[in-house]
Amino acid sequence: MNRTILLVDDDSFYARLVREWFASRSGETAPVLNVAGTLETGLRRVAEGGVNLILLDLNLPDSTGLKTLAAAKRGAPGVPIVVLSANEDEGITLQAIQLGAEDYLVKDKCGAELLLRVVESALARHQARTGSTAGTSSARTRVIGVLGAMGGAGVTTVACSLAVELRRQSGEKVLLADLNLQTGLAGFMIGLTKTTFSMRDAVANLHRLDQSCWEAMVTRGPADLHIMPSPDLLGVDDPPVDALSQVLNLVKPFYQWVVLDLGRLNTCSMGLLRCVDDVLVVTTTAVPGLYGAILTVAALKGAGFEGGRLSLVVNQIGKAQPLSASEINKLFGIQVAARVSADPRAMDEAFRQKTLPAEDSVFRRQMAVLARKLAGLPAPASKRRFQPFRWLAQIFRRAPAAGNLSPVFPPGSADKNPAPSGT
Repeated sequence: MNRTILLVDDDSFYARLVREWFASRSGETAPVLNVAGTLETGLRRVAEGGVNLILLDLNLPDSTGLKTLAAAKRGAPGVPIVVLSANEDEGITLQAIQLGAEDYLVKDKCGAELLLRVVESALARHQARTGSTAGTSSARTRVIGVLGAMGGAGVTTVACSLAVELRRQSGEKVLLADLNLQTGLAGFMIGLTKTTFSMRDAVANLHRLDQSCWEAMVTRGPADLHIMPSPDLLGVDDPPVDALSQVLNLVKPFYQWVVLDLGRLNTCSMGLLRCVDDVLVVTTTAVPGLYGAILTVAALKGAGFEGGRLSLVVNQIGKAQPLSASEINKLFGIQVAARVSADPRAMDEAFRQKTLPAEDSVFRRQMAVLARKLAGLPAPASKRRFQPFRWLAQIFRRAPAAGNLSPVFPPGSADKNPAPSGT
């Protein structure tokens, strides 16, 4: 079925270019392009019905900047919007995503293949959220960013364990993406001895990144977790944040959960927050960790992460004193998603074995609880331990006084050969 795309842009040359790009797509899936030169004209076209997606230039004759996006969201409720702009500004990009744009593309960096793939991805995400097409799940992909307040807080261990437990507890498809680009520690922690592809390869193949291409590049981990390792960029420039964001937006529809190991808060991780639904800040209760967490939380609140979208994972390491809920609320003003504590011996053994802490370790059990909490799953039913001699204890508790003994059988048993009566 053909989709109708509305391009709202007063640049007639660019409109002709986009029309040519769309016309090059053959077959039944070729989109139909409508063009409007002003926001007012565009919204009138939306009111007529049948528009599946809007490509929106923010600077129009009758509206400029983010006010254009806000007005388009009000005038076209329920229609996904992809912003096309000549302005490459990470601050505006993040604000546009927070205002509800599906994606943000810079015109001079966007060719035919990329635009068409972003349009298809935006439509797929919108359909997944609304259930607007038959056979499409109404569940929306949830992206969780894991940030460390300070080095040594255990952010990678938390991110990897959380991803594995989300896969195990929910049974849904989960991606772990290592975007702590300078270390590659997630692959090490999860036991990946050798991988062929990394996030750098995904960026290089952005022009043809469909589901089959992506699944050929990801590595399978425990419980069939999908993992995209870090490219280990020591001494090398990071891939552009826009390109990383485009990769994430393209592959999100393939999963129910995406866990991002973002490392510490920096220019790259801040730019990637446009793709994130919820942020977990991992902190210790040591003074340097708390100070770093205060700064990190303040920066995230300034970026628009408030309320339930931002929470703490308090990692009790060493001999630092635990903080009460009231003390944490006073320091940060946000909720605690989990308190975790690791057995140092178990963690050291896991590190030596290049694997995650064992499933029956205290740490993994706590991460399983967090995963179920995030997924909205009830706590598993407690298992009763088998006690083979429990009935024997009951016998002695119920036994009559000495000298008046009679046969007593285990609960539920019967005397199959009773003595004959009347002898």
